[in-house]
Amino acid sequence: MTVKSAQRVVDIFELFAVQKKPVALSALASALRLPKSSCLALLKTLPARATSTR
Repeated sequence: MTVKSAQRVVDIFELFAVQKKPVALSALASALRLPKSSCLALLKTLPARATSTR
């Protein structure tokens, strides 16, 4: 994982902490100003690390 990817994962966690509820992929991508495909790729790595659920 690159530093840029790590920063994006931290951004995702920060958004989850603020929202305190499920966040749709499109809302996540919009909030972080990232392509949905990039958000999805990052999110797919999280369950493998036991940090999120679908």
